[in-house]
Amino acid sequence: MQMKIIVGSLVLWFPALALADPGGGQDRGHHTATTEVKEILERTDQATKAVKAISYDFDFRGQGDLADVFPVIRGTLKARQSRPNLLSRLLGSSSSNPSIRIEARLKRPDSENERAYTLATNGKSVSIADDENLLFTYGDMPQAAPLLAEAWRLFMREFLHPTPFSDEINGKSAEHQGLQEIGDVECHTIYVVYTNDTEARWFFGTEDYLPRRVDRIDQRRGKGAATVLTLTNLDTAPALENEDFLLTCPSGFKKKRFKGNWPRSSLKSKGSGLLDVGTQAPNWKLKSSRGRMFDLESLRGNVVVMDFGTTWCSPCKEAMPAVQKLHKAFKGRPVKVLGLSCREQGDPAAYQKKKGYTYDLLIKADKVAEAYQVVDLPTFYIIDRRGRVIHASSGYSPGEEKKIAEVIRIALEKE
Repeated sequence: MQMKIIVGSLVLWFPALALADPGGGQDRGHHTATTEVKEILERTDQATKAVKAISYDFDFRGQGDLADVFPVIRGTLKARQSRPNLLSRLLGSSSSNPSIRIEARLKRPDSENERAYTLATNGKSVSIADDENLLFTYGDMPQAAPLLAEAWRLFMREFLHPTPFSDEINGKSAEHQGLQEIGDVECHTIYVVYTNDTEARWFFGTEDYLPRRVDRIDQRRGKGAATVLTLTNLDTAPALENEDFLLTCPSGFKKKRFKGNWPRSSLKSKGSGLLDVGTQAPNWKLKSSRGRMFDLESLRGNVVVMDFGTTWCSPCKEAMPAVQKLHKAFKGRPVKVLGLSCREQGDPAAYQKKKGYTYDLLIKADKVAEAYQVVDLPTFYIIDRRGRVIHASSGYSPGEEKKIAEVIRIALEKE
């Protein structure tokens, strides 16, 4: 069974309880006690599975404690399943990356300005036209997969998925919480607890049983913390052409190829792809945002925490306060907490200064990320005082710093 819940990765879904309704929903009261929630989920699974192409208007935003982490993004999305390549057909696999086109306006929590951009992928290549910076970025899959980080938030991937709502059907529990209007569509409201204890609140049309909104719930982030994706003007029979999923560089834009530095060996790995615990950490030399040179060998005798990340990655930004906590907690001890900026397109030093983070930030760490086989962001490494890898992990979830702190304490006690 193919799972669509992804935890602790670049495209991590941040579930949350939504108390406000960016889609203009109106409470219609609880449904009758005779409603069979499983039947609703099964009908939704079948209706969604039948969809081969879609277009919709979207509204994506964070709520509660996540309101200042995620941008507000509004726009239109078109998508269809890409045709499997020759190798997939020979292997009998129907899986392939979907073709997606997004035209969006993005407003970050720390800015009053909106950024307009267009993204297109045909499953083989990705391109983005950034109107704000007059920058056209393009690349081939899978190396260009990081360019799709924002797209995965806006694409309701239950559409075009072979088993759209199997996770919800087979979850720990599901509860009907009444009827609510999303836009002008009356919807069943279904609250789900999954087998991994994550939660979501779904809104399914009462007539077509198609999803119109999802609130990803994370009680650990506090009351009201959420990411909410709302769909309106849903069309399941749009007229789509191949050209919709290809972009050409607009006149006056700077053209930049995104190489990504994704090591092919790690992409083929059966495990995490990260360096094994116990191996000697590759040495590196990098300059900090303040102009100071660092190299790993000169830090021998310290426990070194390395956080690979970038400012366009929301999980990376969510991890930064935790990294700052580690920096403060072990200040004055033989521990060095470092941020390593890679795959960056913004100004990480300005962002760190604005947020008041004081741990050292090492810039232009793409080659180091490649040496450490970093695929997903953020990625954490802990190096012991003898230069050996004692921890390697990708992704971030609240409380991660406690696990890292415990590894650091054990490493200090052993020396």
